[in-house]
Amino acid sequence: SLLIKALTCMMFFTFAMTTDAVGSIIPTLLAEFDLSLRAASAFHYVPMIAIAVGALALGFLADRVGRKVTIVGYGSQGHAHALNLQDSGVKVTVALRKGGASWNKAKNAKLQVKDIPDAVKGADIVMILLPDEHHAQIYRDYIEPNIKKGAALAFAHGFNIHYGQIQPRPDLDVFMVAP
Repeated sequence: SLLIKALTCMMFFTFAMTTDAVGSIIPTLLAEFDLSLRAASAFHYVPMIAIAVGALALGFLADRVGRKVTIVGYGSQGHAHALNLQDSGVKVTVALRKGGASWNKAKNAKLQVKDIPDAVKGADIVMILLPDEHHAQIYRDYIEPNIKKGAALAFAHGFNIHYGQIQPRPDLDVFMVAP
């Protein structure tokens, strides 16, 4: 949303200001206006306080308003990740085959459940938590054509990336969250 983007820009602007404050603004203030270190340091601490407030507010907002996470699979790892994220206030969707054995389990856990292509569309983070032998085919057929540009692709281990079973597009970030 526009609000999230504006707040994020303000946060990064404030962060840039702290670097400039220490490196060039404070020394210039000291020299030009004959300020004490205590008076000039306010130009450093005010942006630092703004960064802290921004980080607290934006992290909260990003998880509840902006960031969308899709967990592909609802087995031993998928259900744990999905429920943990949901309990933490993150907007999480579980991606499953329509009519699959886990569909009702995820629904009964009060999770949003969609078929894989629909769940992947619009997600900021897509985490594949299926049995290894299904990763490559599910990625190729359902995830790769639907994952948005600039999204992140996550795994619980590196097998499919290391052995080239999945070769993500260059615009995707890839990371691992391993137990």
